[in-house]
Amino acid sequence: MSSEVLLVSAPGKVILHGEHAVVHGKVALAVALNLRTFLRLQPHSNGKVGLNLPNIGLRRAWDHVEKLKEVAGFPEDCMDPERLSVLAFLYLYLSICQGQSAAYSVCLAAALLTACEEIPNPLKDGEAAS
Repeated sequence: MSSEVLLVSAPGKVILHGEHAVVHGKVALAVALNLRTFLRLQPHSNGKVGLNLPNIGLRRAWDHVEKLKEVAGFPEDCMDPERLSVLAFLYLYLSICQGQSAAYSVCLAAALLTACEEIPNPLKDGEAAS
């Protein structure tokens, strides 16, 4: 995982027409808003994942893999690939599918994919974003 601090953002959106029509192959009209969600991903050496959502007053830290093992009822020393696959699914499901905004989900996915070097960081070293 990358050791650099990442800052990503995504615009809000509004669907003006056809929100549910797209599931039937129809056209929808959507526009981006000049409101953005920002996410900063900062690696820590203590092995814990921290979450700070200042707009809603939430600050937590935990060892994410151990917590998921506990929730799924797996033994602490479990390293079985099938069970780890279940943990990965649970983590993403709980992170993304619990009603957060699409912009938040996009920011989270982009930051994690960039940190794990699955997608390139669009900014070059030392380049500022506007």
